[in-house]
Amino acid sequence: DLAATVDGPLGKNASYIASWRRSYLQFLFQALGLPFLPRYDDLLFKTKWRLNERNEISFIGLGAYDVSTLNLKDSTTDFQKYVLGYLPENSQWNYSVGAVYKHYRPKSYSTLVLSRNSLQNQALKYQDNDGSSDANKLLDYTSRETENKLRFENTGRMGDLKLTYGALLETAEYSTNTYNKLPYVGTVDYESVLSLLKYGAFAQLSGRYLEDRLTLSAGLRMDANTYSKLMSNPLDQFSPRLSVSYGITPPTAAKNWSSVCDILNPVRTFGQSFNIRTSSSWSRVI
Repeated sequence: DLAATVDGPLGKNASYIASWRRSYLQFLFQALGLPFLPRYDDLLFKTKWRLNERNEISFIGLGAYDVSTLNLKDSTTDFQKYVLGYLPENSQWNYSVGAVYKHYRPKSYSTLVLSRNSLQNQALKYQDNDGSSDANKLLDYTSRETENKLRFENTGRMGDLKLTYGALLETAEYSTNTYNKLPYVGTVDYESVLSLLKYGAFAQLSGRYLEDRLTLSAGLRMDANTYSKLMSNPLDQFSPRLSVSYGITPPTAAKNWSSVCDILNPVRTFGQSFNIRTSSSWSRVI
């Protein structure tokens, strides 16, 4: 791997750090005679700016690019020929960027988070690895998933009690373009695009008692989205939570909790063209 990192101050109230890394695994794999050659690059940066005693803002971002090509020069053994016969060439890139703003008060603070992330996958395969004609194409797959998120959270103390509450708003987009020739099945060829809005609210109240040995916590969360009418009402995805923790000795504690969690399945699992929007894609865990 080849890597570089830089960091330092940006004036009196700000600092930064950035790093970059590139792998050279493809040369090792080629020397070993392996049928595929992977390579990746990634980048990370973060900066924090203290505006004044009560306000600060941070920016963070990371991205990566991965690609795997076929080593067609080493195809002499039966194993190499077998792997090269079915393995596609693929690439993937992703990134996440965001900003966090915090405002501090004597007994509480507020946090506002704005972020965006995206992921794209591509895979391509030709019969006998001959890409001279589209007639040889066996697989041509591209998918992309993108999310934009806005989240507000406030945390404060009222005597021995700690109260946290907030709300969130998200947009999600998923698209796929798939062409795949399958033995005994035929050709699968379709495009699909899905976009939806997700929104929700949450709150949690906790307190410590008996010289901080006993902790009681109660919380609730509501989530909804615009995928279908069955999931548009936050009250239908109401998730309560209760927990009790008692410290027996400093390193040992007895804990008990009970909750109902409504978890939205990943967008890509129901972003296909054959899905019917009268269904629900929530998973309930009790």
